[in-house]
Amino acid sequence: MIGSATLGASRVTTREDLAGAPRVSLIAADARVGAALGRRVGPVSPYLLARAFGGPVFWTLDDEDTVGSDRYHVQLGAGASLALGDAWTVLVDVSALGERAASVGISWRR
Repeated sequence: MIGSATLGASRVTTREDLAGAPRVSLIAADARVGAALGRRVGPVSPYLLARAFGGPVFWTLDDEDTVGSDRYHVQLGAGASLALGDAWTVLVDVSALGERAASVGISWRR
């Protein structure tokens, strides 16, 4: 089993779909904890994952400040990593329940 904890933030400029609408900032913050449980089978390591998260989103809509949050505060899914020799690893991670997401990663170790 492996655990994780992350903090993140993002900012983007947006505007309503109206001619001449002013540009406003959308700012989001996120705190996340997670766990993955798996077992190595030769070069492949399949795992199950669970994550919980939350954080505010700040936006101005129609000149009114708005604070929102995520629709879902959990992710449940599965993934696998594949070791390619001693240096390379490929990772696929899919969350199908709660917040849906998919990611692919490649890592290189010297």
